[in-house]
Amino acid sequence: MPGRSLPRWSILILVALVAPRRFAPDTTWALSAAGMGHDGKRIFVGGLQDGCTASDLRSAFGGYGPVAEVEIIGERSGRGKRMPFAFITFDLLGDANAALLAEGQAAPADAPAVGADPSTPLYRDIRAAFPRAPRTKSNARRSAAVERRQKILRLAGVPESDGGVPLPPPSPACRVVLVCQSSHVERFGNFLQEESAPAGGMEIEGSLRSHGSRGISLLFLAPARPAAAAVAAARDIAEDSIVAPALNGVFLTERVGVIGSFGGALLPAVLDRIGGGGDASPVRIQTSPPALRVEVADAVQQANPDVLLSAGRFGRILSVVRLDDDVYLLGMSDASSFTGNVNNRSGVAGGAARSVVSRAYHKLWETHARCGRSRGVQELLEGAVAVDCGAAPGGWTKFLIERGCQKVYAVDPGDMEKELTADRRVVHMRMSARNALPVIADVENVTGGVGVYVSDMCLHDMGKQIDTLLEAARLGVTAPGAFFVLTLKCVVGHSKDAYDYQVEKAVRRLDGVAVGVETVHLFANRSGERTVTGFLR
Repeated sequence: MPGRSLPRWSILILVALVAPRRFAPDTTWALSAAGMGHDGKRIFVGGLQDGCTASDLRSAFGGYGPVAEVEIIGERSGRGKRMPFAFITFDLLGDANAALLAEGQAAPADAPAVGADPSTPLYRDIRAAFPRAPRTKSNARRSAAVERRQKILRLAGVPESDGGVPLPPPSPACRVVLVCQSSHVERFGNFLQEESAPAGGMEIEGSLRSHGSRGISLLFLAPARPAAAAVAAARDIAEDSIVAPALNGVFLTERVGVIGSFGGALLPAVLDRIGGGGDASPVRIQTSPPALRVEVADAVQQANPDVLLSAGRFGRILSVVRLDDDVYLLGMSDASSFTGNVNNRSGVAGGAARSVVSRAYHKLWETHARCGRSRGVQELLEGAVAVDCGAAPGGWTKFLIERGCQKVYAVDPGDMEKELTADRRVVHMRMSARNALPVIADVENVTGGVGVYVSDMCLHDMGKQIDTLLEAARLGVTAPGAFFVLTLKCVVGHSKDAYDYQVEKAVRRLDGVAVGVETVHLFANRSGERTVTGFLR
């Protein structure tokens, strides 16, 4: 402000920042050489003049003490160039420090004018030479690449060792390979271990990032019984109404150690399976990644024009899964037992086949399909009164009506689909859940409370989702034993561990208030969403 002077401490800071280097002799080189983790006898001299030799540098620095070694590195070739530089090693630490102190305080123009061009300074920069840090990042990547290669060879059933490193035991002779988004791998693993899940008798052998398809992974399932079990499991998975919509493909493969280039090793193996057994029925080719299919089909037609390939009518399916540039898995299956097709949501019978109001519909549908029947939820829904918080545009409300609820309080300030607002079973309350719950309590307390409470509200703090449920119970909106479904949405963090920790912390608040509480990461959930179900006491 006018009329006020700057504090004394601020003036000192400004002076320190703008003071020329010559006013403050630089002793950084000597200090770093003496105490920064190296022997200090070696110094770096950069920006050497053209034609500078080791003798020139010995003459320039020999006055500080005996020079043990001079190493000159020439200019860099290729992209961009830099002037030659050198490393000078003294016999004694004190001599190196003396050279750094004396030469480091001098301006570049004051450097000794010797060498091929006396009018040009011999060098432009001098500093302590620190040893290069270990290449830990590169080493880590290299180790990861070796581990991935070993895993690939094991999945391909190669019994030999790779580079002298013993490999684990080979994989089973037949397996099912699921192709899905990388974010779904753990969800598939958890789901396939449930009692009601398809692929009974299958063991999860491992997963692998797809080669050539970003964000896609392969999940390997091995049968504990003969190959027929793998065929049945592949068919069950491809036709399952819960799993199939989240899959990119299902492949039935054998343990085939095909190592080599496409034309050198893979093509003969493909032709052998197509022509084996004397079966001349049309063949459908399915590959992972999908772009490989055209390459395989063209190569097969050129090598054997008599082979019938068809994507529509076919009797056999050839599966080709690329694990690496030179590693492939192959499999030939009978189309009568396994078509290789997977359902999508538009074709799931009895599930999400109908047109849906929003993506949220699939969350409640999957929750009901996975745990609803086993926990008697369907019986609760029939003829029940339900509360749907965060209802707009009406995905969950529509599901509840379809499953037999006689009345649904759709709580949301937003607009609902017209077909729902026209339905007499839907009571659209254009207000927040906080304001709606007391109103519902005044009506439903007479009948003992509602039997179903669901909420897919978008809240900045997931703890408020729990608060709203507890408030509904306190006000008597919900009846004893009411079934609830909550979507907890994480907005903080970027990792699965961070999301799981936040959800676990929030769910602990239901201890003593609810029973049978389960947390599930549905296929319909986003990465940061978890679905919580249970029954209020």
